[in-house]
Amino acid sequence: MNRVLNRRKVGLVVTSLLVLSVSGCSYGRQLATLKRLGDNQKEIERYVAAQEKGFYKLSDDLKNERLQIGLSKKEIISLYGHPVLSRRLEDNPLFKEELLYRLPTEYFRTSRIYLYFDIEDKLVKWKYDPSL
Repeated sequence: MNRVLNRRKVGLVVTSLLVLSVSGCSYGRQLATLKRLGDNQKEIERYVAAQEKGFYKLSDDLKNERLQIGLSKKEIISLYGHPVLSRRLEDNPLFKEELLYRLPTEYFRTSRIYLYFDIEDKLVKWKYDPSL
């Protein structure tokens, strides 16, 4: 009888330890997931800040007539960062590509700057669309 009780106690202890270790792993995974999300949030905030900085610099260069026609797409991206949107203009014989710069978190209430590039990836035109 004592052996049966001792076996049950040992079985209960082993089962309890297994449950605790599995739930501990789960908790550790949840903490790791939360940490990754926090790190991703910081990356997103840095990206948005860089996008805003590039937009304000481009906007200021336009207003002060410092944006130069003939700059390459690579130079534009180096100066102002990546655009919010880039699209090819397949049916347009004058422009190969259009880049859109605007504040990244504003969709309708922000000014927009469109940059147009020719087949040699040179800036040939820009358009400033003020906020609504």
